[in-house]
Amino acid sequence: MSLEIEKKFLVGNFEEAYKNLTNDFGKHVYKLKPGFWWCNNYESSENMLNIQEPKLSKNEVSAIKDIGEFTLPIQNYQYIRLRVLNQKKYIVTFKIKSLVNNIEQNIEYEFEVEKDIFKRIALYLIETAFIFYYNIKETWEFNFDDIKIEISKFNDLKDSYIEIETLGDNEEELFSKLNKSLKKFFNYSIKEETKSYAKLSSIENMKTLKRLKLSQYSREGYRCLQKYLV
Repeated sequence: MSLEIEKKFLVGNFEEAYKNLTNDFGKHVYKLKPGFWWCNNYESSENMLNIQEPKLSKNEVSAIKDIGEFTLPIQNYQYIRLRVLNQKKYIVTFKIKSLVNNIEQNIEYEFEVEKDIFKRIALYLIETAFIFYYNIKETWEFNFDDIKIEISKFNDLKDSYIEIETLGDNEEELFSKLNKSLKKFFNYSIKEETKSYAKLSSIENMKTLKRLKLSQYSREGYRCLQKYLV
């Protein structure tokens, strides 16, 4: 288990922000990160715009824990995310998100698994839960003093975003470290953003999503996921 403290910003100009990050923090690592968020507290007929408070029940958590032989508490989570990193790493994340003073404070249990285990979890979830959000995220990742800085583009959003985050187990230290690092971005052309990517996507793609039921959207998401499992 780790505590994740994160601040997100809307980027005014990607090229300018990328140049500033390179000048300030040096080398970066490029990552392609298709991600698929699952819940099981809505009916298949629910309209996509009504998905506001996703949850993954502890019964689902218990079953997935057995498949992956994970060590984590059996409780309700807001979601489980399946992510494929650079088409060679398979990440399973259970997460509980909260917002404290406009800073995300998340509890997460994250596991890297073998491809066959990842497939088994996906096959289980498609029978018992729904994909309520998915995206293809391109990230340029910088690191500084135990702070991870990502500038990212998304297939479903017109804008790019910067995320500044740190992981650990001491809440006070993490908040202090993050707040100190934020001073380095004073002159960047960025704007604070507290909405999740799922919410941002639902706003930007409202015309399309209002015609979709959760089951339809989930099937589309699963077809996308299958491309990374062959």
